[in-house]
Amino acid sequence: MTFSADIDPTSVKGAAAPGPNHAASVSGLEVLGSTVTVTFDNGITRVVRMGGVTGSSNSNKMSQGVLSPSNLATPAIVVMGKTSPFTLNANPTVRVSGPAGATARLWLVHTELHIVGSGYDVDSYESNKAVAYGFNTVTIGAGDFVDVPVTLAHADAPEGIKLLSAVLTDSSGNRSSCSNIITIDYKPNGSGSDDTQAPEVPGNFTANSTTAASVTLGWTASADNVGVAGYRLYRGATEIGSTQQTSFTDTGRSPSTAYTYQVKAYDAAGNHSGAATASVTTPADAVAPSPPGSIHANAGNGSVQLTWNAATDDVGVTGYRIRRNGNTTPIATVGGLTYTDSGLSNGTAYSYDVRAIDAAGNESDATTITSTPTLSPSALLRVNVGSNASYVDSQGNTWPADSGYNTGYTEANGATILGTDKPALYQKRRIDRDTAPELTYGLTVPNGDYRVVLHFAEVVAGVSVIGGRVFDITTEGALAVDDLDIFARVGANTALAVEIPVTVSDEQLNIGFLHVVNNPVLCGIEVFQRPPVVTPPTFEEWLTQHGLTGQNSGDSDGGGADNRTEYELQLDPNDPADDLAFRVRCEESGSGFIVYLPELKPLGNYYLHRSNELYDLANPATRIATFTRAQIEAMTLP
Repeated sequence: MTFSADIDPTSVKGAAAPGPNHAASVSGLEVLGSTVTVTFDNGITRVVRMGGVTGSSNSNKMSQGVLSPSNLATPAIVVMGKTSPFTLNANPTVRVSGPAGATARLWLVHTELHIVGSGYDVDSYESNKAVAYGFNTVTIGAGDFVDVPVTLAHADAPEGIKLLSAVLTDSSGNRSSCSNIITIDYKPNGSGSDDTQAPEVPGNFTANSTTAASVTLGWTASADNVGVAGYRLYRGATEIGSTQQTSFTDTGRSPSTAYTYQVKAYDAAGNHSGAATASVTTPADAVAPSPPGSIHANAGNGSVQLTWNAATDDVGVTGYRIRRNGNTTPIATVGGLTYTDSGLSNGTAYSYDVRAIDAAGNESDATTITSTPTLSPSALLRVNVGSNASYVDSQGNTWPADSGYNTGYTEANGATILGTDKPALYQKRRIDRDTAPELTYGLTVPNGDYRVVLHFAEVVAGVSVIGGRVFDITTEGALAVDDLDIFARVGANTALAVEIPVTVSDEQLNIGFLHVVNNPVLCGIEVFQRPPVVTPPTFEEWLTQHGLTGQNSGDSDGGGADNRTEYELQLDPNDPADDLAFRVRCEESGSGFIVYLPELKPLGNYYLHRSNELYDLANPATRIATFTRAQIEAMTLP
């Protein structure tokens, strides 16, 4: 690239000394406001205005400018009705134009003109020393501009030449080239302008529309001998904003509340009209919040933790009501985005609905989910990936510090993680590097069959899109998961657990992570032993086990079923068809019902419950009959 710099921004030239090329003297502070033009090899030209380095004093100021080929669109600035340079005796409003939603910094440099000796060619509106500087950070509005009131006086420079310019920035560090520069000679005690006539009072000032949380005001345009620069709005005696339009919306209001507003027109010389006044009372809040979004349930030992995304409301969400198993009475009302329901029965399914509420008592539609508490099995090992310290989760399980990896680096984050009762596990991670080798974990375990659970969360906004981060997972050298996309599966800032069956034959469990798009990440590892597959006996083996060798049809225990039927009643733990056939059927008979039971197998006691409410069927108080294992084995029922 090539670059050039103008370090005499106000062109104080014409003298032989002390500066080169007949420029005035330049020090670190005077470079503030200078422009640097850079032409990159690809032909793109960028212009940046030098700004002060935060932390360096005004007496020994360092300057810097930041630009790149990927700069944002260049903004423009203007004081309505004025052409730079000009003189003012009042504070102006500067309009910054650029893409809607962009973040802008409006810089103000307070300058002076210092001349020693004679022979300088000095024109009006020139200066050669930056005394101080500052900036306002604003957001470009929906109309592709924002109006920024600017205070020109500074303790070290109460009057004199003021330089204004703007740049756009974003969260990724990109910047725009600097805008045009406005030069103002500020004379607060002088005439500052030939215009001393104030604009007319805005007409027909009224509230065009109101909601429980906002008031939209409108008026007819004012006239001025030179031109109206804009309008300032007041709620009571407090200024709430300015605009060049003839309407303004005041948000964040309270329902059923009276407000008084004023609007004044102003011109570029700082003349203000008289005030037009309007009063309005906001209506009561009758709009319900939106339903909570993206609800997740994390089942624990006798508990279920619910997490959800925030709802929205025209006034404001004040809390969330949680109901269980269809009950109309909430089990809890909370102000946050999580709730843990405890004291539950493991193995029992519980249904939940979560509804948002506002201060007026309006309640949203429900967001629902079902979860079954369960006692976590004992893990052979766990790894607190990305941390050099151990971690104890909410169930008392210890996750030892990160180990077994071959490469990568660690990173912590403070994101709120949804869908888990152990968010700390996902608030740090190991990230594979973008150079070889690929990230691999090698963990020593006995030979056998295992269930490996890998934990992930996507917390980087820049890749929180489908396809933003994709990688493969291998176990024991074979592809186990193809193209894992964390965001596509669960979204951002949400826990994801991926289970993989693995057989180890060399006493080392190997887990690999292969690049596809961006770097693979990992938050935690759990390894559980898989129970051996249970193979039911053949009919002949069953006869032998029961001392019935040679008997194929005779009843073994006098219970009414022959040996073949008794054998078929034995549970095959590997056959889901057994479970599909397990249903209760009822038929009305006079004033009662006949209950037809499925084939009961001699595994333990069976209990029959009856209730008018589905959620109450698990209650022991609704039990109406018990079938013991001994009764089932004898093939006789009470």
